[in-house]
Amino acid sequence: MSSDHLVELRTALAASLELLHAGAGASARAAGGQISRDTAAADALLSGSVVDLANIQPTLSALAKMVSHQTTMLTIAARAGDAKETRHACGRIADCVGKLVATVHTLPSAIGASLSAKVAGAADNLIRGIQQLVESSLAETPAGPAARPAPARLSSNSAAGNAWSACTDIEQLPLSNSLVVAELLELRAEQLTDAIDECAELVESASADKDDHDDDDDDDEAKEGSDGWDELIGERGEGTRCTQEDQEWIRGAQTMIKTVKLTIKKLASVLRAAKTHSHKTNTAMDGLAKFADRCVEAADELVGNIDLPVADNAASLTSAVAEVVEAETRLLDAAESLLADLDALQSQTHNHPWLGMCTRQMAQLTSKLAFPEK
Repeated sequence: MSSDHLVELRTALAASLELLHAGAGASARAAGGQISRDTAAADALLSGSVVDLANIQPTLSALAKMVSHQTTMLTIAARAGDAKETRHACGRIADCVGKLVATVHTLPSAIGASLSAKVAGAADNLIRGIQQLVESSLAETPAGPAARPAPARLSSNSAAGNAWSACTDIEQLPLSNSLVVAELLELRAEQLTDAIDECAELVESASADKDDHDDDDDDDEAKEGSDGWDELIGERGEGTRCTQEDQEWIRGAQTMIKTVKLTIKKLASVLRAAKTHSHKTNTAMDGLAKFADRCVEAADELVGNIDLPVADNAASLTSAVAEVVEAETRLLDAAESLLADLDALQSQTHNHPWLGMCTRQMAQLTSKLAFPEK
């Protein structure tokens, strides 16, 4: 029966998913301890000189294409109740997924942790996509009680579409760690936009004239249209108006966060343009991603600590500002070192005036946001 082969594939996929997250040793043993070494790509896998996916991607892409094709065959065969074709498709999918997991676990560390995680995540999505297809196909196939799953959320066509999309993602994986880290940095820059906007909204909302809210007739309408800001402002000073001094301080904090965002965006741009890589620069790029994460956390903590009047919360705000400055300083120092290494790899020297500009801006803002000693 077709359902028997689908159940076998379900078990194989569960085992592959477990192996994907278990570690390289377990995956290698499950794959017979070897990956074909008759191609340049496989030889490159074992070479310490591999610093990107250029020689590995053809293997990943070929596996993804095969899975995509067999996914189509499985969808058609399972729906038609063709046990022979279902068995063939299930066997090929299980084999390809096993090879995919083994390939992921033989990725050289020199390609960078961010790129390795990207590949592993794509493999995870592919396996889960096929699992959805198996469950959907089982739900649409006459089967015994033991094989029948819980009601599928997706039709087999929709599930197949998800699996095809996951295969395409593997075929289109970025080839270098610099591209993956650039994506991560761009995401962090976008997250900082939220903190920047919150600073602006805090000033605008806290400075708004509250006279209309004293009118009982308008009170309910005002609450409905406040989007929660009345409650937020109430927490941040029990309705205290934002003084000119408060506004200037908050705008200074906003500018500090904008400076961090500029640093991250500039770094993302440089990494997208990088053409030469090494184990050292890939490791440094992974570090940049972590420093950028910390910058976002520190910026969120700074905005979250703003209470009105700001002078009454000098201690917590001073600490929060120091955290942002420390995070940005570490990011700038790491960036300067990485950019020098990238220049050395390309035997070129590039000027990056924004490094000095951001450094000076942070120093000026640190002074501006300092509270007078009491």
